[in-house]
Amino acid sequence: MRSRGPTGRNPFLLLLEFDSVDTMRFKSACLAILVLIVHQLPIQAQTLSEAIQNGTPSLQLRLSLERSDLADNDTDAATALNLRTRLGYRTGEFWESSVFLQFQDVSAAIDRYAPEDSDFDPIADPEGTSVHQAFVEYSGFADMKIRAGRQELVLEDGRLFSNADWRQHAQSFDAITLTGRSFADWAFTLGDIFRVRTVRNDLTELNHLLILQGDYSGIESHSLRLHGYLLDAPDDPAPNNSAPERDKATYGARVEGDLASWQWFLDYNLQTGYAGNSNAGGTMLNGFAAAKMAGLQAGGGYTEISGRSGDTRAFDTLFSTAHKFNGWSDQFGATNGGRLERGLKEVYVLVKGKTGELSWIARVHRFDQETKSQAYGSEIDFQAVIPLVHNVTGLLMVASYAADGENDSGVADKDEQLFAVRLEYGF
Repeated sequence: MRSRGPTGRNPFLLLLEFDSVDTMRFKSACLAILVLIVHQLPIQAQTLSEAIQNGTPSLQLRLSLERSDLADNDTDAATALNLRTRLGYRTGEFWESSVFLQFQDVSAAIDRYAPEDSDFDPIADPEGTSVHQAFVEYSGFADMKIRAGRQELVLEDGRLFSNADWRQHAQSFDAITLTGRSFADWAFTLGDIFRVRTVRNDLTELNHLLILQGDYSGIESHSLRLHGYLLDAPDDPAPNNSAPERDKATYGARVEGDLASWQWFLDYNLQTGYAGNSNAGGTMLNGFAAAKMAGLQAGGGYTEISGRSGDTRAFDTLFSTAHKFNGWSDQFGATNGGRLERGLKEVYVLVKGKTGELSWIARVHRFDQETKSQAYGSEIDFQAVIPLVHNVTGLLMVASYAADGENDSGVADKDEQLFAVRLEYGF
């Protein structure tokens, strides 16, 4: 029987494993929250036992059939039929605090794909079990919430921080976060991330990744977001750790509008040196505009991610998901980590709408290299989602990527056809 890493263990042992690694900041944050609770202690609404008994369970099941055929490869087309199971429980409030725990398991009935079998093309859904989320949350302050522990994070549209939920092992972060409102039209997010559980179901250690983000909503039908993300990676470039050259500061702004007949956004990000790395740099620009008419939306956008220039590394999209933005065949995952040496220029158009209960979207992409006058290729994507019986949703996705014949970058240089069907249930 194939080894599945942490799979097959008692889930409570997994929780102990989660607690056994260096979680000093998590434990310190929990202690700090406890101090806050005691300091602001009201007359408790219920006992701890009642809070546990009055909690809310949750269950999510996602059955996925995915086939991926990478042309001109030494391996066969991949087929994956797997089930993601999430089982969670959130306690009721006790001293204005609650605890949430969620286990996640991915098990394959058909595992003809790498990394499960190296004879086949890759599909990034390894089998395994993990603690997906485990956090304590305190909401005793007006308009503020403190959360400490493993949690999902999606900031802005997910372009730099995302749960990467298309993959069966969605991404989560060991972090301390504070969200709330400081003034009438301003909201803020502050945080410190010190470990990431990735879609590969492994852990990436960080010294720290500080989050500072402000959102302004005082302009009708528009919003403004400002952020700074400060990443300090370990000096030890061991497996699953970030190399020290990933150290960088990322500063950005985003403006978006959602009007009656059209919507748009524009964002810009700049990276500079930070901590032990003076060679960080690069920029990312994203823009989009679309018209809305008769239940349809039609528009297009542009993305430019800078590549390596001399000793300066390519722009790093941190812990995002390229799937949502750069084509559903996932050709450009190397934007995470700043590994896309030649950068990326992307132009795309889309049409989306709703026919009865069926929601659908079609996109066409053109990908070019930022550092050279050379194309990567082009892609056509289509997705349809429909609610079925109670709490069950069906999804169909098709992606067809065609590599440019002159593409010698070693990235996105092979045609790929992807087909996926999913059924999802949850409460």
